[in-house]
Amino acid sequence: MANQPAMQLGPNFKYCTACAHVLDAHAAFCGRCGVPQGPPALSGPPPLAPPRSGGSSAATIVAVVIACLFGGVVILGILAAIAIPNFLRYQLRAKQAGVQSELVSIALAEQGLHARGRPYSAFPDPVPADAPGARKVALSDADRAAAAAIGWSAPRSTYGRYDVAVITDAAGNQSFSVCAESDLDGDGNAAAIVWFHPGTTVGGAVLAPPLAPCEGAVVKPGRSLDMTEDDPADQPIRISPHDVF
Repeated sequence: MANQPAMQLGPNFKYCTACAHVLDAHAAFCGRCGVPQGPPALSGPPPLAPPRSGGSSAATIVAVVIACLFGGVVILGILAAIAIPNFLRYQLRAKQAGVQSELVSIALAEQGLHARGRPYSAFPDPVPADAPGARKVALSDADRAAAAAIGWSAPRSTYGRYDVAVITDAAGNQSFSVCAESDLDGDGNAAAIVWFHPGTTVGGAVLAPPLAPCEGAVVKPGRSLDMTEDDPADQPIRISPHDVF
């Protein structure tokens, strides 16, 4: 059947039921095609053809679902790209806090020696002897003996490597420094945290502590291993850049 024009007709006209030709409302036959006509139709456009099957709607739904799934994957990828590095950095900082805690324990153990009337004691070798890395290093018997000599309750294994340097003047006055090194991300660049404890001479002068006993740690530009005027005494000081772990 031919498409019928969608024009509004008045009450005195109607469409041919066969060819959609406009006829008088009371015409019994179509003057164009000769098809008999029924009673006058209501005014308005002829009925539209029924809608086609829902195949296109199903295709649209599938396309929307695929687009949503793809968008979800993209969003998850973006979130992962942000969250995973932050989580890894949080883990590194938590491990480094443990290394710093051991540094403080060593410094307090040295001060405990002095409080009991004993001299400060340097480590014969760094504890542990092995270089630090991304995994904990177990302490040897020699490491435990060095720790026990100063009263440090050392852990069974650690992410750090620690060393103590002591200086003694001619009058027997002492000062010391401690260094804790770590390479938590295993990139070969060690970070260092130090502790300086100046001594005092009989006349009240300050006995500067020795150089921090760090071995190959990456330090901030312009930073040295000695105690500067800006360094606080008896506090942990990070001398490496903040992106080095």
